[in-house]
Amino acid sequence: MALVLARQAEGASFYLAKADAPGYGLGPLHLCPTPDSRARPAFADDLLAAHLDALAARQQDDGGWPIAFAPEPGRGLRVARALDARRARDAPRVGAAVRPQSRTADAGADAGSGCG
Repeated sequence: MALVLARQAEGASFYLAKADAPGYGLGPLHLCPTPDSRARPAFADDLLAAHLDALAARQQDDGGWPIAFAPEPGRGLRVARALDARRARDAPRVGAAVRPQSRTADAGADAGSGCG
């Protein structure tokens, strides 16, 4: 199911195929957060690499990432998911960011959705 959804995402209005796309939506790292995700075959290596590079470039000094919508309370879960995606691929640490050792209960409850 995850692979089918990932392959159909490209035509969806919410899908952000370009790593530098402005606005809010879902990109390949949302649908395939780890290298062993079921949806992994749906995404080219260079596409995932571009999104990982863009993710690293957007990381802020406090270790988090900006969100493209309000309200701010959603930022914590976005940070946890972004760190999971980078950590799963052994991406190097960026800037002065501090990586949390574990996620909150809220983030962990939702972490497996989407690509699993």
